[in-house]
Amino acid sequence: MSPRRSSRRGGRRPDASVFARWPPARWCAAPIAPRSWRARCLLPYNRVAPTVYSPAEGSEEVQMPGKVVRVRRRERLGLAQRLYLPNIFVGLYVTARHFFRNLWGYIVGRKRTFVVQYPEEQVDYPDAFRGHPVLVALENGEPKCVACGLCEFACPTDCITIIPEETDAAIERYPREFDIDMSRCMFCGLCEEACPEEAIVMSRSVELATYEREPMLLHKKDLLRTEEQLGRRIDYMREEYAR
Repeated sequence: MSPRRSSRRGGRRPDASVFARWPPARWCAAPIAPRSWRARCLLPYNRVAPTVYSPAEGSEEVQMPGKVVRVRRRERLGLAQRLYLPNIFVGLYVTARHFFRNLWGYIVGRKRTFVVQYPEEQVDYPDAFRGHPVLVALENGEPKCVACGLCEFACPTDCITIIPEETDAAIERYPREFDIDMSRCMFCGLCEEACPEEAIVMSRSVELATYEREPMLLHKKDLLRTEEQLGRRIDYMREEYAR
């Protein structure tokens, strides 16, 4: 293997892939290496130098490989894979299987379809489902919220607005105004996690489509729900946070 020399005027510089096989630690910073080579010793991203090669004592330049071979591997596809016919038949088979299975279930009265005729039929969402956030109401109809502002601070989209006010009750403060802009809410549930009183809970409601933006701004009276309505979600929260 013949050495390759480099100079500023006429020498041929090694390719960057050559330096990927050489470490930058011992010889790149050495004064005996040519300046043109030292300038290229910054390895590209994701390039790893596996072993260390140090120049011989007394030599003036680093011996580099004489030739670099780049290997390109291309996977050869068969005729069936290139025509894509088997995958088409598989898709048609799955569609036909579901069609005739559901047709037979409709005839015998045992529907096996997972399609729901919405909005006539409602889906029973799981307890972990996150709908839009609502406020938990006490027995007297007032919100359980103490207006601490943690949910407002934790909201990443700043869609919660709370105006607190002092009261003579045991909670000392309550939200005089509690607004949630549902056009900005991302249903992340961080407000639910930040609340220390379990006063704001992710509901099971998802019907928020409107033609205007004004109805998307929900006020305190629009957000109040009883504990009976949110019992499943509250029990799920307590089980998750108890782990």
